[in-house]
Amino acid sequence: MSYFLFFLICGLALIFIEIFVPGGIIGLAGCLFLLISSYYCLKIFGYKIAVYYSIGLVFFVLLFVMASMHFVRFIPFRKKLFLYSDKNDIRFEQTELLNLKGKQGVAYTVLRPCGKIMVDGKRYDAQACGVFIEKNKGIEIIAVENNHILVREKQIGG
Repeated sequence: MSYFLFFLICGLALIFIEIFVPGGIIGLAGCLFLLISSYYCLKIFGYKIAVYYSIGLVFFVLLFVMASMHFVRFIPFRKKLFLYSDKNDIRFEQTELLNLKGKQGVAYTVLRPCGKIMVDGKRYDAQACGVFIEKNKGIEIIAVENNHILVREKQIGG
């Protein structure tokens, strides 16, 4: 009886600890301890009680995991425990790219077909239309579509 209680309590405790120390190994160890406690339940109480115990244990663990996922939002230090991203932190000025159409610059790297360009002292990722463009060649931005800058080599005399 003491082994049964030991493995039951340790298994539940390890699953509880898994909430605060994510990684999976502690949770798997907790599930293994609960399986061992099911074995001792079978040895001590018999087949019928062990089946009911195992079914109840599965439902309890699932309920516990779902409840912990719900209540973890209210933990004050959750941002230190979990990766957290707020959509307000993500900013991208698409209008800046739209204003680049028609501007001229220099190929900062070889564009085959993608590479980096320098326009007004700022580097941008760009894609060449058609042929490859060598480094330090003049370029002209012909379009900005879906946050992609499309360029062509600047025509001499034009």
